[in-house]
This record gives sequence, structure tokens and C-alpha cells, in this order.
Amino acid sequence: MLTPVRALRRSVWALAALAALAGLTAFVLAARPRDLEDAARQFARYAADRATSAAVWAAVAALVAAMVATRVLAGRRSAAPTSDVTPSPLDPLPADEVHARLDGLQARLRQLAAPPAPDLVGFVDAMLGGAVRVAASDLHLHPLEAGTEVSLRVQGVLHHVVTLPREHHRQVVARLKVMAELTTFRTDRPQDGHFVWSGSGHPADLRISVMPTNHGERVVIRVANVGLTVPDLTRLGVPPALLDRLRALLARPQGIVFVTGPTGSGKTTTIYSALAHIKQARGETTQITTIEDPIEFDLPFLTQSQVRPDVGMTFAAGLRSILRQDPNVIMVGEIRDAETAHIAVQAGLTGHQIVTTVHADSAAGVFNRLIEMGVEPFLVASASLGCLSQRLVRALCPHCRAREAPSADEQLRLAAAGLDEAQVYAPRGCAKCDHTGYLGRIAFYELLEVTAEIRELVNAKVPTPRIHDAAVAQGMTPLLHAGLARMRAGDTSLREVLRVCG
Repeated sequence: MLTPVRALRRSVWALAALAALAGLTAFVLAARPRDLEDAARQFARYAADRATSAAVWAAVAALVAAMVATRVLAGRRSAAPTSDVTPSPLDPLPADEVHARLDGLQARLRQLAAPPAPDLVGFVDAMLGGAVRVAASDLHLHPLEAGTEVSLRVQGVLHHVVTLPREHHRQVVARLKVMAELTTFRTDRPQDGHFVWSGSGHPADLRISVMPTNHGERVVIRVANVGLTVPDLTRLGVPPALLDRLRALLARPQGIVFVTGPTGSGKTTTIYSALAHIKQARGETTQITTIEDPIEFDLPFLTQSQVRPDVGMTFAAGLRSILRQDPNVIMVGEIRDAETAHIAVQAGLTGHQIVTTVHADSAAGVFNRLIEMGVEPFLVASASLGCLSQRLVRALCPHCRAREAPSADEQLRLAAAGLDEAQVYAPRGCAKCDHTGYLGRIAFYELLEVTAEIRELVNAKVPTPRIHDAAVAQGMTPLLHAGLARMRAGDTSLREVLRVCG
């Protein structure tokens, strides 16, 4: 067995190769002892399988040196400038303020990445702090041959912030992977993780997705729960009549309420608002349990569980366990497979209220989606209470919106739906909206209530359009009509409505 000293003498080149392979740069970049310990555990699993004893001893020495260096450097690194107040997505920052903060972030990131001694820990902290400051929903690191583009999505628009030199990409990604407790030395497979960042004093839940590409690992971070409280249902822009019907569905003791819509349409916010309403309406003794992938908001009035397929904690397994926990209400983050669908439907028929999401084009499309998964039509019909479908669009800037005649293409699309609009609202652009014509985002909805007639149609496995027509005949306002109502009120433009209603 080699001693540490002899191993170090004989393994200089092995150590260099091992450091490059295993991402040991993450050790030096880690700002907290806990991060180093997590990285060390990850490396130990790798070393046990592949590394020689000499290389392991060398790596241990490198780790000790890194710990010392980290503790010394931690006191020298300046904290990234962040705001004491984080805005709510329901109250968007003015465009000029967003612009000013992005400009400040750009200057700060360029300074931190500048040679000869770039501070990449400070770069990561400033980058995350900047995302929080501008209330960004997503942070992108896109590796290209010339460098890594760092961008932030704010109010639905992706803003390029800075290009990171290519040679720093691996270290920045390694730092983020350590923070999210991902495997730093695996760069050949996708990884997903989650961590809480509190650099601004206001905890932010960050969901990280890492994807291998031909120029390195691409990283997208979803920024959630940034100083955010769950909005009341009345603040979601739901029309009063529809809101009353939705509340009536949520008051039912058992059955399933579905929320559907494309990715990024605000389904999670709607569901959490619905659960908050249930808790408030029924009292503190109401037990609400969730199974989510991932947990987007950590809420004190819920019992929340995270899906972890690597240890057997799937939606189906979690839901099966939750049913033994004596809940009153269950939230299933998504019904995406036959087993979860069967368990959810059975739970909805046996005294539990279920609130969940299903990917479907419309409220009427939910039923056939479940039937396609293998659930018997009569079970779907019996368990379902209603389906809420929603879309999220950019809101017109109230300072510069204007009315105009629809374009020829817009007239054709309206005519195909049997509609006609002589004048429509359209964006213009001014200093307050950064000359985009839009400021913030709004949602619109359609709510299908499951009546006796709808149950008969679902049980008969009729096509989705027939279910849709029957629901409209019973009073449902279709998504397109709901969007046009928001357009007529000056809340959004016709082109936005047509964009999401296709």
C-alpha cells in the first residue's frame, strides 16, 4: 500500500487526468464546506469503482488542499449585489427597471469573468442573484463554439445577458451541479436537480436541468418561489361567473378536478391557489397531501412529497402510499402513465378529492386522454368533476395599446371559427414597455363541468369535439371566446390570443 507522500510523488499526471475527468475543479469552486462534502461523496463512489489506490490518495490530498483554499478564499470573495425586495410575478417590474437591472447584472458578470483571475464562484452567485432581482422565470446557459450565452427569461421574453468565455463553462456548470447535488464527473447524460438559494435573503427554489450537447452541457434553471405567496383565486383573472363554478367544484368532497394546458401556462399556480382556497374554506384540520415532480413551491399548509424514480418513488408509488396517510385532498402533479391514472380514478371514487393535471389540448380532451391510457370510460365518467383549461399570454402595455382593424390573416382565422371583429387591440410600444407593446402576462380559461349528459358521452367514448360541443351547449365559454373577451377589454392582443389558441 502506498503512503500518501509516495502516492503524490508517483501520481502527479494521474491526478491531473483524474481531476479533469472527475470535475475536481468543483472542489476549488465550492464556497461552502457542505458543498465540498457532497462533492467528495460523489467522487468516492466513482473512485471505488475505477480509480487506482495511488490516484485515490492523490485525490484525497487535492481535496484537503481545496478545502483549505476554499476557506481562505471564502473571506475574500465579495457577495453578489442583490435586492432586498423581490417582486411578485403578478406585479411585474416596469420595463425600464428590468432594463436597468439587466444592464447592471451584465457589467457585474463581465467584471467577475474578466482575466487574469476570474471569480467564478462570484459569477455564479451574481448570476443567480440577478435572476432573482429581475424576477426571471428561467436562467439559460447555452454552450456554443465561441462561448456560453447566459440569458434570462423575464415576463416571457428571453434576454441575452453576457457571453461567458468557453474555457470557464465547465467550472461554472460544475459549481451549479455541486449546489444541486448532481454528479459532477458525469457529463454524458441528462441530470435534474433542485436546490434552495438564499443569497438575497429571500429563499428561491431553483430547479436545474442539465443536458449534454456537442459543445458541452446546456443548463436551464427554473426560478420559483422567489418571495412569492400563493395568490388568491380572485387574482388569477378568472371571470366571476366561472370562479363561482370552480369554487363549487372545489367544495365537492370527492372526485377529480383536472387542470390542463401547455407547459408554462400557469397550471401549477392555479392548482396551488385552488388548494389554498380548499384549506381556507374547510379549515385547518383538512389534510392536503401532494405528490409532485418537482415540488415547485414549499408551502406550509400542505404535506408535500417529491417524485424520485431512482429509488422507486414514482407518481404511482407515491399516490398509493398517500392513500394510506388518511388525506382529505390529494394533489397529483401530473397523470402521465396508466398506473397513476388508474390509482387516481379509484381514489376519486372512494371518498377522496383529487386535484391534478393532464396534458390535453382542451378541457374536453382530458377524458379521451385518460381512456387512451387504459382507464375504463365508465370509471373516467364517474370519477370526474370538471376540467379547467388555461392559456397564458402577454398583457398589452396599458400606456401605448391601440385599436386597429385585424389583418387579412387574422380575419381568415376568425372567420374559420365563425367570428368577426371589426376592431382589435394591438401592441404599439413605448418607453414603459421597452418598446415591445407588452407588459406582464395574463391568463384566460375554459371550465367544463361534468354533467349527466357529459358522463353519458364519455362513457360512450365519443370523439372529443362532440364532448366540447355538448359542454358549450350547456354554457361553457370556449378558450378562444375567453381570449377574445380579454382582447376586447384591452388586456391582450388578437395575435396573442390566436397564437395560443392555434
